[in-house]
Amino acid sequence: MPRTSVCLIWLMLCLPTWAQPRITLDATGDTEYASIAEALLFADSLNRPAVVRIGPGTLFERDIVFDPSAPISSVAEITILGTPPGLTIIDGSGAPGTFLSIRRSAAVVELRDLVVQNYAAGSGAQSVLDIGPANSVLLEDIVIHDIAPGFGGADSAVTAVRIGNTALQPLFANCRVVVEGSGPAIDVNRVFLSNSLIAANDIALESLATAAGINSTIVGRITGVQVGFHSYQNCVLSRVPEVNAVVSRCVLPSEPAPPVFATDNTIIGDPLFVAAAQGDFRLSPGSPAIDAADLSALDTGNGFIGSFLDANDDFRLIDDPATPDTGTGERAFLDIGAFEYQPVDCRGDVNLDGAVTDS
Repeated sequence: MPRTSVCLIWLMLCLPTWAQPRITLDATGDTEYASIAEALLFADSLNRPAVVRIGPGTLFERDIVFDPSAPISSVAEITILGTPPGLTIIDGSGAPGTFLSIRRSAAVVELRDLVVQNYAAGSGAQSVLDIGPANSVLLEDIVIHDIAPGFGGADSAVTAVRIGNTALQPLFANCRVVVEGSGPAIDVNRVFLSNSLIAANDIALESLATAAGINSTIVGRITGVQVGFHSYQNCVLSRVPEVNAVVSRCVLPSEPAPPVFATDNTIIGDPLFVAAAQGDFRLSPGSPAIDAADLSALDTGNGFIGSFLDANDDFRLIDDPATPDTGTGERAFLDIGAFEYQPVDCRGDVNLDGAVTDS
C-alpha cells in the first residue's frame, strides 16, 4: 500500500466522526466560518478573490448560489480546496439540492481535493455542480458519487456536473464522477478530461461543442450535437461515441463507423474491469489496456495532460511483468484508461530515467 494511503487511513481513524471541518478564508487568515457560503459572502464583502480551505471531515451543505442576483455576486475568483487531499467530504444529506451554482461570465472557478456525495434531484432536472457562464473552470482531484434521482419520480434526473459557456475550455484532472441515477454525469459545452473516470447508467458525457480526453475511462454514452468534434487518446470507452470523433490508442467494445474514426492502433475488446457492476473500473489481470498506451500523452509538457498520477493518485508507468509492452514511446508500458494497473510485483520508472527501476 502506498505510504500516502497509509497516512490518510491513519488520519481518518484519528478524526472524530462528529468533527465539523475547519473552514477558513485566505483573506482573513485563521478566522473560521460556519459554512462555505458564509466564507464566500465575507470574501464578497471584501471584493477580494475567495480562496476557501476546508479541513478534514464531513460538511453538510447545499444550495450555495453565486450569481448577479444572489447575495454573493461580485467576487470573480473562487477557489475551494480540501486539505489535506482526500479527507474533505461535502454531503448533501440525500435531499434535493445543488452543492454549488455559479453563473458569472467573469468567474474563475477552481475546485480541488473534494469528495462530493449524497445529492439527489427533486422534481425535474438538477445539477450537483452548476457552473456557467464563467471564464474558466478547473476540477482537480474531485470525486462525485452517490448521486441519485431522489424524490422527483420518473421526470427526476440529476446531472453531476453542468458547465455552460466558458471563455476557456474546462479541465477535469484526476477526477472521478459517477452517477447512479438516470441523468448525465457531465453536461458541458466543451471539456478536456485528463486521467479521469466518468461513469453513468445512460449518458456519461454530453457535449454541445467539443470534448477531448487523454488517459480517461468513460462508461456510458457519449453524445452531443453533430457539428461538434471529439477526440480521445489512451481512453477506455464502454460505448462507441455517438458524435464526430477521432479515437487513438483507445479500447472500444466494437468497431466504430463514421462519424467516428479510429486509428489502426485502436483495440476492440473487453477492457476487463475489476467489477463494473459494483462501480470498480480498474483494470484486472489480462486486460488489453495494460502496458498498451501511447507515451506521448505524458510527454506533451502540459502539466495536467502530462500527469504521472492516475485517477486514484497511483503512479503511472507501472510495468506489469506478466504483460508484453505493446505501447509506444521510450517507456512503452503506460496503461490505457484512467487507472494504472498495479500488479503485486509493482515495478515502474520511479526516477523517470527511461528504465524500469528495480526496487
